[in-house]
Amino acid sequence: GPESTEQLREWTTLMQHNANAAAVLIEVGLLGGLPVRPSDFALAPLFGLAYVVFSWLMRGRWTESGTPQFLYFFLDTTLGTHTTIALAVLLMVLLMFYAAFCALDGVLQLLGGGATTNAIAVIALASVVCRFRD
Repeated sequence: GPESTEQLREWTTLMQHNANAAAVLIEVGLLGGLPVRPSDFALAPLFGLAYVVFSWLMRGRWTESGTPQFLYFFLDTTLGTHTTIALAVLLMVLLMFYAAFCALDGVLQLLGGGATTNAIAVIALASVVCRFRD
């Protein structure tokens, strides 16, 4: 229910999410300068796989007691097939976002690229993903 997500609606949590989203968008859109090409499609799942493996390797190191602690419930290996299904869904979402960023990168190149065009794209995307109230 709503009370189970109450912590996610706190001002501090929202600002942490916004800062992370803004930092990623600024890095990708303004500072990085690397093209997002369809030919590099296999790199997105490899990055995701590296994160999952890192999370699994660290599961016993997040707490002093050494009890398994997973960063997200869908990475919890004790959930059986639910974890497998969640990871398959996450893979599809990751690939959809990669395809969306490939398309956006192509559109930005058609518009001439440059700092102004990229800044407008960063602001537009930030307005979609950043929240200031729930």
